[in-house]
Amino acid sequence: MAFLLLVVDSSMAFLAQGAMWHAAGEISRAVATGQMTIAEAEAAAASMAGYTASFQQMGDFLVVQLSRPFEGIGTGMILSLVGAMEVQVVQLVEPGVEI
Repeated sequence: MAFLLLVVDSSMAFLAQGAMWHAAGEISRAVATGQMTIAEAEAAAASMAGYTASFQQMGDFLVVQLSRPFEGIGTGMILSLVGAMEVQVVQLVEPGVEI
């Protein structure tokens, strides 16, 4: 039974991670092109799936990190012991865009 729960949790974690990568890419692109402010991006990340977003500008690059607790992904029995899932995307900021 524990093995079955591990397989289900792992599968759900891979699906959730894919969605998280997609969200991080969309958010970083919107901020880096000036379509969205950081405050708007944080609100969008929270409304998507309860992601916590952090932003850091390093020269001409924007680093976006999204995190979400494993609780609520899959069965919640195995992965909830791990902590949080995190993804990080680096995006080149378009010339002339102020962050």
